[in-house]
Amino acid sequence: MKWFFWPVIFFSLSSLAEYRAYQLLISNGEAGKSKVVVSTFDQIQYREYYPVDPGDLVEYQNSWMCNGRTDKFTAICANPQSPEVGPPSVRTGL
Repeated sequence: MKWFFWPVIFFSLSSLAEYRAYQLLISNGEAGKSKVVVSTFDQIQYREYYPVDPGDLVEYQNSWMCNGRTDKFTAICANPQSPEVGPPSVRTGL
């Protein structure tokens, strides 16, 4: 019976958390302003969670998977295919 618990413990310790990071472009055509944001929210969730002006357009640009957890203000992992954009950086034209 004690051998039954070893595989359970082994597999529970080896499981890891994952989350998806999104690169979003927030632009306002009337004002000519734009900025790139890296977030764990997609383009729909971002607008619901953060205050975005009604005239702003939130567009999806890229996404990638990150290993680990997002608790305790952990920084979002960098895009493995594009080193120029990664957390906590925000490129802005404002």
